[in-house]
Order: sequence, then C-alpha cells, then structure tokens
Amino acid sequence: MTRKTLLLWCGMALVCTPAWGEVGKLTKQWIERPWEYRYLLYVRDPYGWMHARESHAKDVNNDPVNAYEYSIDLPVYFDPQWTLTPKVPEDEAPQSWPALNVVRLDVAKDRKVAQRALNGDVLRARLNGHEDIVLTPSDTDPAYVITFGEFFMGAPEAADPRYSPSICSTLHGDTVPPDQGGRYGLPSKNDTWSGEGFFGCREWAAQLYDRDRPYIDVTSYEMVEDYDKKPNKKGKYPLKPATFIKPFIGFSRFSDPQKPVIGRYGEQWYCITDCPNGTAPGEIADIHAWAARFGWKPPQRPKNPRQFINKRVNPGELID
Repeated sequence: MTRKTLLLWCGMALVCTPAWGEVGKLTKQWIERPWEYRYLLYVRDPYGWMHARESHAKDVNNDPVNAYEYSIDLPVYFDPQWTLTPKVPEDEAPQSWPALNVVRLDVAKDRKVAQRALNGDVLRARLNGHEDIVLTPSDTDPAYVITFGEFFMGAPEAADPRYSPSICSTLHGDTVPPDQGGRYGLPSKNDTWSGEGFFGCREWAAQLYDRDRPYIDVTSYEMVEDYDKKPNKKGKYPLKPATFIKPFIGFSRFSDPQKPVIGRYGEQWYCITDCPNGTAPGEIADIHAWAARFGWKPPQRPKNPRQFINKRVNPGELID
C-alpha cells in the first residue's frame, strides 16, 4: 500500500490508524470507519477449502508462533453451510465441473459476525492496515486474523465508478497487478489466470450497484473448445458458449437493496443466497418462469463478458 493510497482512504474515514511498520503489524492494525456490510459471501471449491486447512496446519507445525502473525484463510475457521454440486454433462470430465462450498457471514452494524468460528469464537469484522476486510476475535492484539478480501477503491488502470468500491478476492486473480495478468489483465497468450473465469469483484459490484438490475448473476460466461466438431488445419477446434460458476466472493451493504444471487453452472441455474420469498438456496427449475414470477426479465449472456478489464495507461498519463 502506497502512502498516497493510505491518505486517500483516510480522507474518507472518520479516523485513520497509521499503517506503517512491519507486514505482520499491519495485519492487526485497524483503519477505523463505520461498518457498512450486512453480509460477506465466500464461495470456493472443496479442494481449495481442503488446501487452505492443510497449508495452515503445516504452517502451525513448522512455526506455531509466527503461523498466527499473518492473515489466515477463511476455510480454516468455517465449515461450508451448503455445497453446490453441479450436474456434470455426460461427455464431460467430472474434474472440470467441481462442486462449490458456500459460506455467508451476516454482520451487524457493530461489526459483530452472527456465525461463530469453528473454535466457538465470536468474531468481528475489521478493515486492517493492508486495506483487507478481515475477521478477528478481538479488537486489541487478536490471537489470529482471518482474511475475507481486499477493499478496492479503484486504480489508474481500473478507475470505473460502476464497480468501486468493492471487496476483491486475493486468491482468484481479482487483485493481481496489471503487468502479471490476472482476471482483469489485458488479454495475453500467456494468461495463467484464464481458468479462474470471467466473473469477479468488479462484475459483482457493478450488478449490485445497478438499481435497475433485480439480481446478481455470478455466471462466468466463457467460450470453450467444441470437441464434437472437426478441428481446422492447425488442429484447433471451434469454440462454443459455456457457463460456469467459479470461486468468488461477494458482499452487500446495509444501504443496498436485497438482490437474489443466481448463476448458471452448465445447463442448470441456481440461487445461492438472498433467494426470493425466503426460499432456501438451490436449483432453479425454470429460470424463465422464476424470473417471470417476480416480474423480472431472465438473465442474458452479456455482449462482452470482459467489459471491466484494465485499460492501458501510458506513463505520461500518471500524476504522482
């Protein structure tokens, strides 16, 4: 975090805790401002869930003191509340259609999290010196800090009020520097993040803030190779549309209207949270009938699924 960024953030806050010092100290230093998020949504595949727990256990075994000095992944302290298991097409490999674990954390205006951690602790949500949204059992010298996501206010190459402020995942390409690709990096032949999908924090925030949009569609609208067709002379197969739900995080503020969170995984639509009329999360049998029941238009594939990628910024355009 640069000094300019900190000063910009502090100008918006009521009080700003200095955020200078060692990395470990920043993790447990707070930027004080009113809490505005009524829920935090965390969606991740079971393998990632297991990997987070195994990595933390390894860290504790290797260095039990310093293992808690830095932020810890959320799956270490929470079990999934439910698991979305997609219907795998007959001609597809199951590993290409992983299940998704879902956790929704409800947070009060006093920052208290309604759901307890696995160890029984009551947690509170904070913004720390790294500008990360975190959960902690104590405001003063907490024993551990759980990372949810990174608070995002925009950047020179990503300065669009439609999707800021937002909370972005630190795991799935949302916050990767522009010169390293990431979900919003300029298209590249060597894009190692393409498997993370095209739905991320910018798409979430843009749909949440659009008052004319009644729901948030978390579908990653992609194009994949169609192996049922013949390849061209270079051995490349034609592309066909495909729909996935891939790991993401989401949020809603107290000031935002309640919106169902839906997505299409393969041929099946699902409601993930804030489902209409208090119905439980799960499959949506007929998306057109579902939308019509509430007077909404059914979701459509966007003309440009990557409309929020970074823009090129020439060095001369930056003012420091």
